[in-house]
Amino acid sequence: MKDQCEQGVKFCTWLLQNVISTIPSVQHPVLENMVNQVAKSNPQSTIVIEVTECHYAMLYRLNPPSWANDALIHAFCTRLCATNPTARVPGIESTVTGRNAKGMNESLKKKAQELVGEADLLMIPVNVGNSHWCGIAVDVKRARVLYYDSMNQRTYKTVLDRLSWDLAKTLSDDYEVVSINAPTQTDGHNCGFFVMLRLWRMVDNSSALDRASLKRLEVSEGSQVVWRVAPPLSQRCKRKHSSDVHKIQSSDDSSRAVKMAQRSIQIGVRGSAQVTELMGAGTPSQWLAATGWE
Repeated sequence: MKDQCEQGVKFCTWLLQNVISTIPSVQHPVLENMVNQVAKSNPQSTIVIEVTECHYAMLYRLNPPSWANDALIHAFCTRLCATNPTARVPGIESTVTGRNAKGMNESLKKKAQELVGEADLLMIPVNVGNSHWCGIAVDVKRARVLYYDSMNQRTYKTVLDRLSWDLAKTLSDDYEVVSINAPTQTDGHNCGFFVMLRLWRMVDNSSALDRASLKRLEVSEGSQVVWRVAPPLSQRCKRKHSSDVHKIQSSDDSSRAVKMAQRSIQIGVRGSAQVTELMGAGTPSQWLAATGWE
């Protein structure tokens, strides 16, 4: 409990010191309300989010350099499905690299077959060797299976290509496989968040980072640019690889603040959110008071 409360304190501190300056001022009260709610809630208290449940401790993993675990990614994808009724999550695929690598899980392929009749998009997070997150998506209308590796490394892309073709052949001979090459991460811990951002972009057009209406945005810490959204396409001299204008320019731990913080607000604080009775007596704010850190 002590460790979780410490993580909760760090999460709240990160939101107030790093994230709040990267989001529109109109959202500051929402963020502050979320911080207050997280600080006063037991880490194991349940957040009810329309179609799924998660614990407050799950939100702590949004604080870098934490890795996104399967529970957080699944909750995020489920939340995306709630905003887009034509999106579905068949499940999470776990695989390995090298000679022991196999095709996609049979039960997951069967579930995907069942869902293509009612969905336009299937989202499949892929955990490789319990050390790296990638993503596979099925664009039903275009009969395409797309895969994405934020590291853009041959080892992972070979695994994803095999899984994607296995799934494509299961769905229909008409399906083709497409590799998505960007954006690319430059650190060793943000893979899960890159996957979530990619899936979010597929589901929600308003989060598409290559819209011509987007203006240049830079979030700086000291002399380092940690987040950059490029100017409209018309101002970029028609560069060849212009489909992805979101690129992390630094390995700084706050690189994912802009977008993931806004989604964490939606995960953590909603009008219909209900918190169950506290389990135990510990909360981050109580832990702060007990240790004299307030």
